[in-house]
Amino acid sequence: MKTVDRGAELLDQEAPGWEKKIDLDTLDLASSSCCVLGQVYRVNQNPAFFRGIRKLGLAWGDGPRYGFMVWGPGRWENLTEAWRREIRRRLGRA
Repeated sequence: MKTVDRGAELLDQEAPGWEKKIDLDTLDLASSSCCVLGQVYRVNQNPAFFRGIRKLGLAWGDGPRYGFMVWGPGRWENLTEAWRREIRRRLGRA
C-alpha cells in the first residue's frame, strides 16, 4: 500500500525508531488512541493522533495520503493490516 510506504518514510525522517513504539496487538487505525500516530506521539498514555499530524507538518486532511487514516467503512481494517505488515517487516517478524 503506497500510502503506508509514504507514511513510514515520513515517520523515519521525523521519528526514527517509531516502529518500536507500536503495540501490534492493539494497533487499530480507526482509533485515535491505538493508531500509528496515537502510539508514536503518545504523552503520559494520552493518545496523540492530532499531535502527530502537527509534528509531521501535515494538515488533518493529509492523513489519507500518508496512510494515517482512510475514508469509508471496511477500509480501516485493511489499513491497519497494511501497517502491521510494514512494522513486522521492519522488526524482522515477517
